[in-house]
Amino acid sequence: MIRRSAGSSRRQHDDEELEREYRELTRGQLDAGRERSIETLRETAGRELLTPEEADAWLRALNDARLVLGTRLDITEDFDWDAFDASDPQAPEIALYAYLSWLQEQLVEAM
Repeated sequence: MIRRSAGSSRRQHDDEELEREYRELTRGQLDAGRERSIETLRETAGRELLTPEEADAWLRALNDARLVLGTRLDITEDFDWDAFDASDPQAPEIALYAYLSWLQEQLVEAM
């Protein structure tokens, strides 16, 4: 998941060398942050209460998982949830995406 969610700079450079340098400079920090968030989620998954810092880590981990899964499934803002077909071969992954979205929403509301 970490590799897949590593992006490029927000502003795409015409200069490929600048883009490569940007990725080299930021990737380590981004990957480390994602790893910490995932580890926090693993360590605290059974808890009834989270600290604000743990809840923030959960939000980051859930968001990263949703981004990776949504990209893989080609889910966009225009995705027609009313047309969801449970017999679709990707139905379990789409259901997981929906669950992660719901979980993220619940966490935001609780904060």
